[in-house]
Amino acid sequence: MSNIIYPSILTDSPSLVQKQLNLVLGLVQGVQIDIIDGEFADNTTVTPVDLQTLTFGSLSVDIHLMTVDPINDVSECESIPNMRAVIGQVERMSSQSSFIEHVKSYNWKVGLSLDLYTPISAIDNRLFSMLDIVQIMSIHAGSQGQEFKLAAIEKIKELRTLIRKASLHTELIVERLARRRPVFRVSCPALSRDPRRQGRSRFPSRRRFVFGRKLPLVVM
Repeated sequence: MSNIIYPSILTDSPSLVQKQLNLVLGLVQGVQIDIIDGEFADNTTVTPVDLQTLTFGSLSVDIHLMTVDPINDVSECESIPNMRAVIGQVERMSSQSSFIEHVKSYNWKVGLSLDLYTPISAIDNRLFSMLDIVQIMSIHAGSQGQEFKLAAIEKIKELRTLIRKASLHTELIVERLARRRPVFRVSCPALSRDPRRQGRSRFPSRRRFVFGRKLPLVVM
């Protein structure tokens, strides 16, 4: 099992997205960008269309859709460079199977995300083998600057056990958004060029923007 920590981006400003991408380019393998429609949660961000003209360099891109019926937003991700995965919140999703099939039709990885108090049982048990990613929110979906909630820990343990027992090669992503300047401890070859920075990278926060701590646990 390998652990990777990488930044997430939540902002309504495309120019801030680009600035933050430039800041981490060469330091991490990829980023996750949060999309909120103002209906799923009382917040709005950039849209997938806003991201289509941005420069991502070598960074892979995961899109986290916190939207009402996120299947409707998948096609707008097609022109985003370096797409790796689309992850949708299950709480306002009309059909999990349709969402999974639609994302896979673009040859991207697909994931389902559970809000802080949404139980694992909210994911159709028959669909776990089709999922590349399961994401757990350790904060309430849709807002920034929150502290890690301990309520997520038991859910993390339960999901890891489920994935291992089923012998699934599923990424378990744990999302936490941080208000203060975080120190990220990452396993990333790009950092090994400078032994003073190996395993550590500092990313300053921005107004209306936070870096999130996302820990994909790739269960082998």
